[in-house]
Amino acid sequence: LILFFSSLFIGYFFLIRKFIFIAGKKQASSMQRLVEVINSIFKGFKEIKVLKLDKFFDKKFDYSNEEFNRYNVNYQKLIFLPKYLIETVMITFVILLFFFIKTFSDTSLSDNLELIGVFLFAAFRIAPLAYNIFSSFSQISSSWYSVEQLYFEFKRTNFLQNSDKRKSDKKFFKEKNSINKI
Repeated sequence: LILFFSSLFIGYFFLIRKFIFIAGKKQASSMQRLVEVINSIFKGFKEIKVLKLDKFFDKKFDYSNEEFNRYNVNYQKLIFLPKYLIETVMITFVILLFFFIKTFSDTSLSDNLELIGVFLFAAFRIAPLAYNIFSSFSQISSSWYSVEQLYFEFKRTNFLQNSDKRKSDKKFFKEKNSINKI
């Protein structure tokens, strides 16, 4: 059962990994636009009231909020689909197990009830754990765009700090040389 559920989730994850990344990217960019609108509203609150631009910013906020919610719903569909897929597979597995025992076994169905119970109990215990692992991998995959953006921003900031430091070092050494010449 562990191998079955893990192969099911791994297969599903690799099939939709790209879609999860794209959904996370769209969700992050729409959240960024929503935060920008909120910042604009708070920073220019007096100007908005004086110039009576309430409706303009309301529309802008509503559009950004709807966009974020739409992308969030799409992401949640991708994440919750395996949960229902597992439940369907578990029910199918139990039906096939009943059919297999009834067709290919010499013993009666009531004699194998313990075996069926053990498989059902194991399936119901393993399924939520497998779903949690899948959900964690999906969340990491959807957040990868944000992580990349942070990485590039830190890299850019570090580069700027290093270039400023190099410039100040060069200036310091030039000044030191000029002092020695005096």
